[in-house]
Amino acid sequence: VPSPFDCAPPTGPLPAITTEVVVDGLIEPVGIVAPPSDVSRLFILEKAGTIRIINDGVLLPEPFLDLSPVVWHEGEAGLLSLAFHPSYAENGRFFVYYTIDDPNGAWVAEFRRSDADPDVADPAIVGGVPLLATTRSFIHLGGTLAFSPVDGYLYLSLGERGSGSLAQDTGSWLGKILRVDVSTAPYSIPLGNWASGLPEIWDVGLRNPWRMSFDLCTGDLYIGDVGEFLREEVNVEPPGQGLRNYGWPIMEGTACNPEPCDPSGLTLPVIDHPHDVADPFDVVIGGVVYRGNAIPALRGAYVYASTAGGIYSFRYSSGLLSDAQKLSASPGVTVSVGQDAEGEVYFAQLDGGAVHRLVAR
Repeated sequence: VPSPFDCAPPTGPLPAITTEVVVDGLIEPVGIVAPPSDVSRLFILEKAGTIRIINDGVLLPEPFLDLSPVVWHEGEAGLLSLAFHPSYAENGRFFVYYTIDDPNGAWVAEFRRSDADPDVADPAIVGGVPLLATTRSFIHLGGTLAFSPVDGYLYLSLGERGSGSLAQDTGSWLGKILRVDVSTAPYSIPLGNWASGLPEIWDVGLRNPWRMSFDLCTGDLYIGDVGEFLREEVNVEPPGQGLRNYGWPIMEGTACNPEPCDPSGLTLPVIDHPHDVADPFDVVIGGVVYRGNAIPALRGAYVYASTAGGIYSFRYSSGLLSDAQKLSASPGVTVSVGQDAEGEVYFAQLDGGAVHRLVAR
């Protein structure tokens, strides 16, 4: 699939990096997504259940979709992720992951854009029932939906709800990455998923993969997995090379949990950050690979954040990590990193109700 982004290599020296406010006045924004090739709009998820639109830098007054009457948003719960179908411009299909006001409700549901107004969605779930449904809790809800640019399948990351043992249990979706084919209703299982256990499973051994993303130029899958007491980690998975065990709870990042342990058969992260009092990192917020034109020297670098106030980046190619660095302070409590259809990078500030854009100083 041709990428809509600029896949050229980086050029020039890296300037000083900062952020600028795009819009404020949001209520607990937790996600930033753009439909493929839509260069004028950003869709912002508000935790309590509304999807808002920023059109050419202006926040539209009416929501694109309002699920607040049914969304349960205590703790880490709420409206968690949005993925537009690769052919959204033609078919209007999109998928939302959210928790409902019911003890058994963490749902992935399909919706459609309104035929009459592209800035409004039909509030009815397609088919009347969720595509995927599991139980919710206060913690470790994981929560990213994303389409792979290589195979076209829909992926979902899920946390393990704080239990630990479920991440290695292929009889549970929790602590996993799932992969399904939504080209036929409600969905089918692609060839090549996990051979045993639940057929939707693609990867196992994750603790709380709150944010993951595909590089739309290479197809690599980047997974930011939130740690417990020891380390925060980022995993990188080449396209089509799933069936991986990312180690939780046997390991936390590159550390045994507890010592000693047997790491054979486990995939270790490409980078991890210790919970160091002298240089606090806190919670990893998985990001995106920068593919914009505003900062050419950053093109191809993975940009992610920490809730302790930092924006970080590294490059990963052919199994090698390079250029790992802290780019800048982050705006407030950053809880999500997103990207527009031209590859520029944005940050959702939970505490300040603002969306910020990454820029050269």
